[in-house]
Amino acid sequence: MKVFITGGSGWIGSRVIPHLVEGGHTVVALSRSEGSDKIISDAGGIPIRGSIEDPAFLKDQASKEDIDAVIHLAMNHDNFGGEGYDFVKQATISSDAVLALADGLSSNGQDQDRHKVLINTSGTLSGAMAGFGGKELSETDSFVIPIRPDHYDAIKAKGVTPIVIRLSPVIYGEGDKGFISQLINIARTKKVAGYLGEGENRWSACHVNDAAKLYALALEGGKEGILHGASQMGVKGREIAEVIGERLGVEVKSIEKGEEHFGGFMNMVLGLDAPAANSITKQRTGWTPKEKGLIQTIRESQAYFASK
Repeated sequence: MKVFITGGSGWIGSRVIPHLVEGGHTVVALSRSEGSDKIISDAGGIPIRGSIEDPAFLKDQASKEDIDAVIHLAMNHDNFGGEGYDFVKQATISSDAVLALADGLSSNGQDQDRHKVLINTSGTLSGAMAGFGGKELSETDSFVIPIRPDHYDAIKAKGVTPIVIRLSPVIYGEGDKGFISQLINIARTKKVAGYLGEGENRWSACHVNDAAKLYALALEGGKEGILHGASQMGVKGREIAEVIGERLGVEVKSIEKGEEHFGGFMNMVLGLDAPAANSITKQRTGWTPKEKGLIQTIRESQAYFASK
């Protein structure tokens, strides 16, 4: 197949491309700079300059006759969760991009023998925000988050096969700039590795390499549905704080003034209890995560604790 991917130069996307290439697929990836061009080329993809903020361009790329599938991973995560980060704006840009890509694929030679596939990216944490907090989110649980809908039904209505991969809030591994890196930086600065309440809240987690493999398996399977990028279904907040405290040699304790300690956005997501199941994902795709678990990775990592 020939695949167009957004976010191909990103942390996850640059790991997805080699899996696709190894599977015999040709990958064209959205690029926004010379640096992105190199990352994509080194991964085995073909860079094409454009912007995730240009729906007309995205529709045009997806509408090209030789494009069989689209993987949408792009979203601006620069300073994610930090001061000044506009989550609503970035989520809206990503949402508009999905619809443009679906429009392009829908006009691209659809017939009974050649179904086009669009793999969109969402998050298991959205389930907790939508009222599923406190229970293990299943791939069959349905919900809509207005600020970043997965557009499953809209994609399907256009005659395109929808696959939505809900990624864990904790995607970890070398190069991580997400929640774990932020928690480490906060603990280093505050001299305290903190958690909220009793620290019983759970987050699903997945190593970046295992997440990348799931995208390739989802594409090759080609079956519509919801999948969970969650190799670990629920890691407790206290366990994460304890291993961070162990590595930094700082106190580990419950934080009473969470917003003051963690910041508003981080405090909000830390308080969510958001475990996620993966049995349907494994059964449908044959996905078998192979990397070390989150706690062991943090305990053994040099990259997470390199001098800042």
